[in-house]
Amino acid sequence: MLLLGALLLQSVSAQREQLERRVLQVLDALVNDIDRDLDRDITILRTLATSQALTTEDWQAFYDQAKASLQGRAYLILSDANGRQRVNTYVPYGEQPAMTGDPETVRRMSQIKAPVVSNLFTSLVVKKPVFNVSIPVLRDGELRFVMSLGMLPDDLVSLLAAQKLGSEWVTMIWDANGVILARSRDNERYLGTVLPRNMREQDRQAIVRTANLDGTEVLHATARPRTSGWGVGVNVPYSLISEQIRRSLLLWVAAAVLAITIALALGLRFARQITTSLAVASEASIAFGHGKMFSITGSRLKEADAFLTTLKTAQQELSAAQSRQNFLVRELQHRTQNLFAVIQSIIARSLVEGPTVAQAKQVITGRLQALARTHAILAGAAWEGAPLPEILKREFGEELLRYCR
Repeated sequence: MLLLGALLLQSVSAQREQLERRVLQVLDALVNDIDRDLDRDITILRTLATSQALTTEDWQAFYDQAKASLQGRAYLILSDANGRQRVNTYVPYGEQPAMTGDPETVRRMSQIKAPVVSNLFTSLVVKKPVFNVSIPVLRDGELRFVMSLGMLPDDLVSLLAAQKLGSEWVTMIWDANGVILARSRDNERYLGTVLPRNMREQDRQAIVRTANLDGTEVLHATARPRTSGWGVGVNVPYSLISEQIRRSLLLWVAAAVLAITIALALGLRFARQITTSLAVASEASIAFGHGKMFSITGSRLKEADAFLTTLKTAQQELSAAQSRQNFLVRELQHRTQNLFAVIQSIIARSLVEGPTVAQAKQVITGRLQALARTHAILAGAAWEGAPLPEILKREFGEELLRYCR
């Protein structure tokens, strides 16, 4: 179970790492797409900046040339260094506003004399939030004109949608002031909203756990495109990770319940086999204690079988000992009867000769003593037999024995 838990945790960690890598991949793709589109817009502006009509300040001809080049993708605004509009292709020629609606870009351009991507502002002609991509037009190193492409945030929404992410993913773009330019979900609701600092304060790619604008807990990563001072963010609900954790936990609990159930079932089965074997051994020991016969039944418990075999061997040895004891008792009875017959014969023989009581007593005593000595010789030989010369030697003495020879 510990190993399974470790594997599940490792699986969750691996899935989180995979999701984080996916978030960073999407973020890189968005940043590259934004930089590519902005570079393309700057290239278009630089191409138009080489127009002869711009050099000769033939505004009607430049208006017509710019209108034909853009083909409705965006509109071009040309302002002088003071912010006065000269050309605006969104309206008919000559109907442009007097001043630019993006004075901040003119101010920055006069300082850095380099391409500028503006923040979100409300256009004087479109009457909607827009942003400008602008380049400087220099004369003798001085800012002469500011040429801009006016862009609608809808173009950025299309760029976000081109990523083809799942509905749970949220991508967004905000300007240098933290104002949302485009959002993949509920764009109209959040367009122009200031993004909370906790969602845009990362200057480098980093994944943090935070709450998005909907209040949903998410994994959030941000980055900054190279061409602009904008920010790009990608977030995905943390519930994708927590759901995986929940599924892993449920799987672990299910595996634990299954393992415990199997262990209990096997434990009960093995316990039943053990108790059955022990019960057989107990009954056999009780029968052995009462001197009764018992049978050996094989079991799967090796120790119980060994005990029963030992008990059976002891029973067999006890039975053999009892048989020998019965034989010895019968032999003892037989020899005792023989001894009584010998004694009876001695007494009868001694009294037949007609001696006096004293003489009969002395003869009987002598003969009984001779019998006792003979029994002593046989007992010393473990009742396996005794040499007849030895018996005669004890009874008659050495001299008589030589005479008999």
